[in-house]
Order: sequence, then C-alpha cells, then structure tokens
Amino acid sequence: MNPLSTTQKFNSTDFDYVVVVMWSRFMGRQSKRLINLVQDNVNLAGNNKVKVLYVNNDDIFAYGETDIE
Repeated sequence: MNPLSTTQKFNSTDFDYVVVVMWSRFMGRQSKRLINLVQDNVNLAGNNKVKVLYVNNDDIFAYGETDIE
C-alpha cells in the first residue's frame, strides 16, 4: 500500500480496531455498498475507537496480470 500525499500518519495502538477496506471503481456499485456498510457498522461501535483505511486497488487491474501466485 502506498499512502497518498494527503494521508495522515496514525498509531494503530490509539485505536481498538483498524479496518482495511479494499475497494475499486472497477467494481462500481458493489464497492459503494461495501463502503456504506462499513461506515454504518463503524457508527455502531459505541465507545470503541475504530480507524478505517480505504485501499483502492484499481492500479492492479490497470497493469494486467502479474506473476503473483
């Protein structure tokens, strides 16, 4: 994962949970629904501190197949 230039650093020990959401424009509506579902569930966390990291993986599809096994 490569952070954007606007990404702020954080310490994971400051949070009770860290959620990583892998999404892409390629998946369209499904990605939007996933993000909304995650955000709705974060709102149910009560007093727990939750950090959500949104990871866009469109570049994987842009470069085609790789030698990942």
